[in-house]
Amino acid sequence: MTELGPDQQPSRNPEKRSHETKLRMKDHIEILSVQLDEQKCELENRRSYPPQGYRYMVKGNSAGDSKHTILVSQNDRRIEELQGLIDQEEAIIDDLKAILERAE
Repeated sequence: MTELGPDQQPSRNPEKRSHETKLRMKDHIEILSVQLDEQKCELENRRSYPPQGYRYMVKGNSAGDSKHTILVSQNDRRIEELQGLIDQEEAIIDDLKAILERAE
């Protein structure tokens, strides 16, 4: 991975600066890909868990909605969280790859 040290400043040469930016973007894509793989693995593992402790959660009560009390397990909430993170990171990776393709 290519990193600029704290004492290094980006180059003033536009071509070199562009190259440094591309390297940083590639590094960022690598990091996000690793995180994405870890989250997908955790999601798979959590989906295979048997249902665990449930707790009540109140949803609604905004803009005149009535309150709905539903039973939500901690595992189900984490699965939803992970799915959201995975979708978000996949979109970021796709965007960065598209930017790199246009830059080359």
